[in-house]
Amino acid sequence: MLATGSKKRNAHLQTINLWYNRRTNLSAAN
Repeated sequence: MLATGSKKRNAHLQTINLWYNRRTNLSAAN
């Protein structure tokens, strides 16, 4: 298992999730 690779991937997925949640929240507000 590549610890560094999974850490980098998890951080990337977390960023996408934050962006997606912010976007859906804005859509729900409108």
